[in-house]
Amino acid sequence: MSARAPLARAVSWLHRPLSLSSTQPINRHVRFSSTATASRAISPGSGSSQVSSETTALAAERTTSALGLETFLDSLPPHCTPDSDTCTDPWSTVQFNDIVILRNAKTGLRRLTGPLEPEGQFSNETGYINHSDLIGLRPRDRINNHKGHAFTVHFPTLEEYVLLAPRAATPIYPKDASTILSMLDLPRPNARILEAGTGSGGLTVHLASAVASTLGTGRVLSVDMRKSHTSHATKFLSRFRRGHLRPYVDFVTGDLAEVLSSPTVPDSTFDGIVLDLLNPWDQVANAHRVLKPDGHLIVYAPNVTQVVKVLEAVKRDRLALAVVKCVEVSEREWEIKPVVIKWPEGKAPAKAVGEGEEEGPESWMCRPKHVQTGHTAFLLHLTCTKKGKEPKHLRGDQAEAVKSAEGS
Repeated sequence: MSARAPLARAVSWLHRPLSLSSTQPINRHVRFSSTATASRAISPGSGSSQVSSETTALAAERTTSALGLETFLDSLPPHCTPDSDTCTDPWSTVQFNDIVILRNAKTGLRRLTGPLEPEGQFSNETGYINHSDLIGLRPRDRINNHKGHAFTVHFPTLEEYVLLAPRAATPIYPKDASTILSMLDLPRPNARILEAGTGSGGLTVHLASAVASTLGTGRVLSVDMRKSHTSHATKFLSRFRRGHLRPYVDFVTGDLAEVLSSPTVPDSTFDGIVLDLLNPWDQVANAHRVLKPDGHLIVYAPNVTQVVKVLEAVKRDRLALAVVKCVEVSEREWEIKPVVIKWPEGKAPAKAVGEGEEEGPESWMCRPKHVQTGHTAFLLHLTCTKKGKEPKHLRGDQAEAVKSAEGS
């Protein structure tokens, strides 16, 4: 299937001039000046010549801090109190088409529900809640289902949304996505990012969130072979936080090599590229062509054999790519909660409890959660060196690893 027609529209932003949006100066209500403060702090005849510089510096530091606080306060929208009926914050209440989390108040289990519809309904083993009953609730309000079981309603975080939403393929989990953003040096202004392998859109929404935070000057091009993946990811992104990230991503269905071979995609177009493909070594040369000098190429590889094959392709094709590092991200959650030691009747040690008591003092239980910590992928980070020169892309143990693989 040809990707040239939709690609021409999707990458039209590549040729647009970029400029940071100008912002109006913030009205700062200055209550005092450093000069005035310093002059008041120094009294004549009190040895001011010895302390004037220190006092002036201290006054300037306090003034800077005060101005920073006032600038921040001036930028805030009107404050919304829980009982306010005139609040203009659109996120102060739940609305139709929102995606929300309902947390069981007794067990703590979370369920993602939505988009909320007038005739929609949330149901589980404890009962049901009509979507219309959720409209107008504020985050962290409680609501009972038809059997009286309590739930807390709130908006999902980015991590919760990726982990709890239905998926078309295994997503790139938040722990890996956050590391990828750091490797891509995001967020930064005017970033142009290519994602090869859209999948369920887990990484896509992270990338969109990063480029959207830089005054809207960034853009993401996401490519996948499967139309079903593109369709799912488009809905996935559009439903998160009322679709405010959707304008920052262009989706294309097609083969990556065909997409990048289009004359509408010039060399050195992208600041960062992520390859989440079955055979990333087949596309690393194509990615190298469209990557800017000093740009970042991240390969998401479930097994280390894929990492070695990518490095072999870099060496074979003499690509100007230098290895930064290869990491495996692990995460272990801990359970920390207060506990009270309870002793069987008459068995409590005399020193452990007071007279006539069967319970010891409150203590804390701190231990790793009983959840298996599994491997997800290796993240291979390469950077584009100056094109046109032979790169020194493999050094030390990395070169030995490739040499060993070639000899086997």
